[in-house]
Amino acid sequence: MKKIPITVKSFREIIEGDYLYVDKTRYIFEMISRYKFCFLSRPRRFGKTLLIDTLQELFQGNRELFKGLWIDPESSRGELNPNSDDGNIKRSNYDFPKRPVIHLNMNYGRVSAPDELASLIIDDLRNYADFAHITLKSRFFSVIFKNLFKELIKQYNGARIVLLIDEYDAPVTCAIDDPILTQGVHAVLRDFYAAIKKNKQMISFCAVTGITLFAKAALDSGANMFKNISLTPDFAGICGFTAPELDGILADIGVEILEGVKKKGNIEPTASVEELRDKILSYYDGYNWLGDAKIINPFSILNFLDKKTFDCFWALSGSPSHLTKAIKQYPLDYLDPKLDSYLAEDLAEAGFGNIRPSSFLFHSGYLTIDKSESIANIIDGDLVRYSLLTLKIPNNEVKLTYKKLCFETFFDLDASKLTSYGPKFIRAFTLKNSTDLDACLNEMLAKVDYWPPSADATRYRALFQMATLAAGVKVQGEIAGRIGRSDLIVELPDKRYVIIEITRLPNADNNFTEETLDNSLDKALKQIDAADYAETLRMERPTEIIALAAVFYGKNIVRTKFWEGRDLTVPPNIS
Repeated sequence: MKKIPITVKSFREIIEGDYLYVDKTRYIFEMISRYKFCFLSRPRRFGKTLLIDTLQELFQGNRELFKGLWIDPESSRGELNPNSDDGNIKRSNYDFPKRPVIHLNMNYGRVSAPDELASLIIDDLRNYADFAHITLKSRFFSVIFKNLFKELIKQYNGARIVLLIDEYDAPVTCAIDDPILTQGVHAVLRDFYAAIKKNKQMISFCAVTGITLFAKAALDSGANMFKNISLTPDFAGICGFTAPELDGILADIGVEILEGVKKKGNIEPTASVEELRDKILSYYDGYNWLGDAKIINPFSILNFLDKKTFDCFWALSGSPSHLTKAIKQYPLDYLDPKLDSYLAEDLAEAGFGNIRPSSFLFHSGYLTIDKSESIANIIDGDLVRYSLLTLKIPNNEVKLTYKKLCFETFFDLDASKLTSYGPKFIRAFTLKNSTDLDACLNEMLAKVDYWPPSADATRYRALFQMATLAAGVKVQGEIAGRIGRSDLIVELPDKRYVIIEITRLPNADNNFTEETLDNSLDKALKQIDAADYAETLRMERPTEIIALAAVFYGKNIVRTKFWEGRDLTVPPNIS
């Protein structure tokens, strides 16, 4: 059994160290054959850095590392290339020319000012110049590129430059909570890519990767020659594992992996390798970038093969900073994102300065494409075709962790504290104990570190929704009744339902009397009864329907009250 490259991101180390490597060189060959400038977005820990590192070794002419892989003409078996448009059998004819390669990783961390970002990039370029004994005097990107490229080409006997840029979006995502800084960072990136465009005649190939196509304006206005291959079906499998690639691994080591998983108690003692395969796919498969094959999360599958146990490896390894910041500001939008009717071009980028929850979640790996539907419309007399995409949660790993991520991010709680709230909520609902419910909600409210003074009832609804989800019960928002909509409906065990109406009282210098609060709570409870929000629930034949009013007031304090009136499982007396 080969070693599993858990922390190894260097292609050379993987090959020379005899680590497990899934051959992606057919995709790489097709990419460098078809495009001169390309951009690829994939979620974190999906193999982008390894891809860039592989490209670097390839263009440096290190043929010995590719022996036995598809791109080596001596080992190319003439298989059907999955990226072929015409379906022809193709062999690699790559001759491994040696070119000057500049590899930039833009994960510099958060910068304090745009000039700092510019200086960091220039310092990296100067390091390449110093290594090649080239003197750079200017601090303008266009002049630096011109001089550096020109001298490197001379040293390599006329071979043009290969420019590889990894984590290009990191400067933007690190600053996304500061609009002024973000604009400045964006301006630096725009100048950077404009300089690349100005010197493009000296470039043989350029690849840019990142999580989110945030600053697409920078790539478009600064260097609009980039081809975005993120949703190009031919390259859907360039990162990650496909099911046939998993089958190849299991054909070699499946029995050994199965025995290890059985020892950990993560699968039935009588399970077969085929059943192990199915469980692996349910946990880690399901990603789709418009290709025919679904993609398995590479970080999770490698950790699974190493540890021989099912766990949420990728989901629990962290999340992009821009996503956690967005969840804090727009909790409900991320807790329950819209999944249908997205144009492919809209989903391909997360608009700069424009929060699109589903697009953020798609790029971050928490949503993927479920299906694509071709639509045709007549616009101004012309037939226009476009694709509408529907999204979904990709697999069990994400299903098990995403809502918990939202809750933990919003309330700044760790997992151990999170699980303690579940029983408290269910007990308070079941016993109709407002005192315990108030204590639990106020304790969580006190932990929220971002709560704008202008927060309306919608934000407090997010608190209830996340809290009940943490309790492991089903909750729905804004369910239509005969008159109006209820804020939340919680489904408890034994077919009991809780209808929740939420009110926010203005601060008014915190001058609230008990009478004011009681009147607000009673008004909300009467609204539940008068609008008969319970009507749709009666069709479910509930054992009990509970009504609950919640009033938020003062400095984010909550008071609740349960309905003590008539039995809501019975229709109201209309007469």
